[in-house]
Amino acid sequence: MDLVPEDLILRFNEFKKYIQKQNFNYGKYWNVASKTFNVELTKNGFLNKGERNYFPAIYEKGKNFNHFLYNNTKKNFKKIKTIRTKEYTEINLKKFCSPKNSNAATYQANDFFDIINNNIDYVPKKILEIGAGSGVLSSILKNEYDSQITIIDIPLVLTCSIAFLMYVFPEKIFYLPNEIENKELKNFDFIFLLPQQLKYLNKSDEQDLIINSQSFMEMDYKEVDDYFNFINKKVKNNGYFFCSNRTRKINKFFDYPWSKLNNFKKIHIAINKTNKIMKGSTVIDFMLRKNINRTYKKNNLTFLERLYYKNYYFFIERIFWLKVDFKIYTLIHVLKKLIGRKI
Repeated sequence: MDLVPEDLILRFNEFKKYIQKQNFNYGKYWNVASKTFNVELTKNGFLNKGERNYFPAIYEKGKNFNHFLYNNTKKNFKKIKTIRTKEYTEINLKKFCSPKNSNAATYQANDFFDIINNNIDYVPKKILEIGAGSGVLSSILKNEYDSQITIIDIPLVLTCSIAFLMYVFPEKIFYLPNEIENKELKNFDFIFLLPQQLKYLNKSDEQDLIINSQSFMEMDYKEVDDYFNFINKKVKNNGYFFCSNRTRKINKFFDYPWSKLNNFKKIHIAINKTNKIMKGSTVIDFMLRKNINRTYKKNNLTFLERLYYKNYYFFIERIFWLKVDFKIYTLIHVLKKLIGRKI
C-alpha cells in the first residue's frame, strides 16, 4: 500500500517545477543556503537528496517503552494525542526517531510544543508558522489541536514541510503556492504560502497563534521588520506569538523591532533547554500574548530580564562573538584612518 497518494506526488512535483521557473530573492543568507535543499516525494514518503537535512529519521524497529507523563491538570480542554517514548515520537500513527539516532528536529519540536501547550488557555483553531523547516512542529500542533495550519517559507525550504506533511497526513486537504485561485482558505487543513503571497490572507484569516523558530535570526533586518508588522496585524486579540531564535546570528534577538508589538505581553521567556543540553548556540524562547486594550513597555520584560537574556552566551559562543566584534572594530578603525588621510 502506498503511503503517499499519487495525486499528492503529482501536485508536489508541479510545485517544484513552478519554483524552478521563478527568480526569487530572500536576503543574502538564504540566497546561498536555500541551494543546499533538494527534496523529493515518493509513494513511500519524503526523500532528502540535498546537503542539508531537516527531516527526522523514520523509526522502523518499534519497541514498547513507557510514555513520558504529561501534567494535564490545568489543560483539561484537550487530551494529548502525540505519543512520546524514549525512542520515538508518534504523530498520526507515523513514528519518528529520538535524537539518539536522528537529528534534533523531533526533540526540538516536542520542546516547543510543551512551551506553547503550557502557556495557552484555549484551543488555537488557526496557527501560522513562519519558517517551519521540515514542519515537525506544525505536524504535532495539527495532531493535537486539529487546527488549520498555514506555513510561510521560502520555496526550496517549503518543499521540506510540504513533503513531510503530505507523508504524515495524506488524508488532509492541502493548498500549495502554485495553486492560487479564488478559493475559501477555510476549507483547507494545510495552507502553504511564499513570503510574497501574504496578501492572500485577509481579515478573516487572523491567527490564534503565530510561530517563528530559528529563522528570524537568519533573515535580513528588513525582512524581520516586515514580519513583525505582519504579526502585529494578523494575531487576533488574546492570541499568541511564540518566537525562538538565537541570541545572535545574522541579527541579534533584542534588536528585532519588538516595539511594534507593544500590545503583546510576555508570558514566558527562557533559555532553550534543547540547545543547552546539546551545547549548541544560545537560543531564547519567548512567548507573548496580545491585548489590544493595553500597551506594554518592552513587552513587560523587566530591566534585569533584558540584561540577563541579552548577554547570555555559552562560553565558547561568547569567545567567538568577542573575536567577531574585535575584527569589526579593528576594520572600522582602519577605514576611518584611511578616509581621514584622503580628506
